[in-house]
Amino acid sequence: MAALLTMRGIVKQFPGVRALDGVDLDVEPGEVHCLLGQNGAGKSTLIKVLAGAHRPDAGEITTDGRSPSPPRRPPTRRASPRSTRSWTWCRA
Repeated sequence: MAALLTMRGIVKQFPGVRALDGVDLDVEPGEVHCLLGQNGAGKSTLIKVLAGAHRPDAGEITTDGRSPSPPRRPPTRRASPRSTRSWTWCRA
């Protein structure tokens, strides 16, 4: 049976720190996983990469054997330079 989620060689760097260095993860149907580690170990960064909040600098993520599709269209609204509101990317 194929893994529901596969992450291979995930790398994420920020200025001065390599938060993720070649992370591999497989989640099979029926499995439950827990991320444990010290402060700064990359737990939150890994979840943010998985959720799409951060783009990995290297590596591949597949769900049910397929790569997630990129956003279909750019945001429909943008804040004016004088506005105090900010608009975020939404995937439909």
